[in-house]
Amino acid sequence: MRAKFLKTLLVPVFVTALAACSSNPVIYHTEELSRDYTYLDISQNGSSYIVQSQVGGEHQSIYKILGFKGERFTISIESLDGEAMHSLDGDGFRVFNYYSDEEKNIRVEEVEVTSMDTWVTFSLYAHPQAEYKLTVTKL
Repeated sequence: MRAKFLKTLLVPVFVTALAACSSNPVIYHTEELSRDYTYLDISQNGSSYIVQSQVGGEHQSIYKILGFKGERFTISIESLDGEAMHSLDGDGFRVFNYYSDEEKNIRVEEVEVTSMDTWVTFSLYAHPQAEYKLTVTKL
C-alpha cells in the first residue's frame, strides 16, 4: 500500500519536473472515446510546435494552447491527404486574422489572448479520414 501511495505521489512530480526542463512543455492525454488531447505551453517568441498526424471517423485530435494576456499565436493546418476540418473554441481570446490558400490546402488563424490566461482549444476532425500538418507558432 505504501509503495502504491509513493508511486501516486512521484508520477505527478516526475511529469512536472520533465515539463519544467523543456522549452515547450507538452502533455498528452488519450481518452477511450477516440479523443487525443495535447496540452502546449510555448514560452518563447518565434518558437513553434509542429506535428504531422492523421484523423478520421469518430476520432478527434484536440490541441490546447496555454496563453497569457497579450500573447499571440499563429495556428496553421495543412491537409496533406484528405480534408482535415477544424474548430477553434474557448474564452479569453480573439481571432485577429484568418486566411486560407485553397490551392495549397492551408488554413491559418492568428489569435490574441485578451484575458489574464486561457486555453485556446483547436480541434481537428475528418470524414472519412485525413492526414494533416499542424504548426502552432508564438508571435
